[in-house]
Amino acid sequence: MKKSMYVLLLILLLLGGGMMFFYKSVDKVNVVSTWMWDTYQLFEKKDAYFTFLEEKDITVLYVQIDPTIDIDTYGSFIREARERGIDVIAMDGAPDWYIKQVN
Repeated sequence: MKKSMYVLLLILLLLGGGMMFFYKSVDKVNVVSTWMWDTYQLFEKKDAYFTFLEEKDITVLYVQIDPTIDIDTYGSFIREARERGIDVIAMDGAPDWYIKQVN
C-alpha cells in the first residue's frame, strides 16, 4: 500500500510537471502556484480565497475536481481567476490510478 502511494505521488508530480511544461502560461517570469484540495470550500468562500491568493501573489492555482460541482460553477470561477491574473488547472486522481507492475 505504501509503495502504491509513492507511485501515485510520482505520477501526479510527473503529470503536474508535464502540464506546466506544455501549459502556455509558463512564460510568466515568476510562477507561484498552490493546490486547493477542498474545492467545495473554494467556491463557497470565493472572495476570501481570492484575497488569500492575491496576497500570496499566486499565478497558478491547481484545484481538485469535484464531480458534484456543476461545470458552470467551475467556468465562472476560472473566468474570474483569469481576470485576476490567476491561471487555474483542474486535476483529479485516486489511489488506484496507477499502472500495476506486470510480472
